[in-house]
Amino acid sequence: ATVLRQVGLEDRRRVRIRRLSGGQRKRVAVALELLTSPPLVILDEPTSGLDPGLEAKMMVLLADVAATGRIVLVATHAMASLDRADALCVLVRGHVAFFGPPREALSFFRVERYEGLFHQLE
Repeated sequence: ATVLRQVGLEDRRRVRIRRLSGGQRKRVAVALELLTSPPLVILDEPTSGLDPGLEAKMMVLLADVAATGRIVLVATHAMASLDRADALCVLVRGHVAFFGPPREALSFFRVERYEGLFHQLE
């Protein structure tokens, strides 16, 4: 129940996964990763397919997990919640183009918004 509470699904614990919404299924996937209390959690595109509101909730959840002392590594193309990250690693063709606080990436790449990173790196 603790992990279900963490991901905000405690009230849905008796519902079959196929009956859950897309956002709830994403949270189930995160819950499965958290079951063994791993010190490192690696997630690939955990917010893909979610609307902006659910994306924000997922990133808050992952920030909460990180606040418990775990390392949370997220591979994502979602730019809206990058400010929640402690560090940002931008890879270009398999090489590190930037590593540091997300806000510093804006000045480093000379863009005003995170979405501009894609255009700058093309």
